[in-house]
Amino acid sequence: MGRVNLNSSMERQIRSDAYLVQKGDIRGAHWDFFASSVSNTMGPSTPVLDLLDEMGIPYTIHVPA
Repeated sequence: MGRVNLNSSMERQIRSDAYLVQKGDIRGAHWDFFASSVSNTMGPSTPVLDLLDEMGIPYTIHVPA
């Protein structure tokens, strides 16, 4: 929730999800991003989106209504 920046932990999780899909251990991965009412921030950074795209992982950014 809130702003998501690419750091080593985030990169490791994205790459792990892609590996599990590629290996066939899971059928697919999908990342969802939500706004945070606590920090009043929203969305992934461009590097996060770029890595998700590179790894073939779809995502949804949920904009508050």
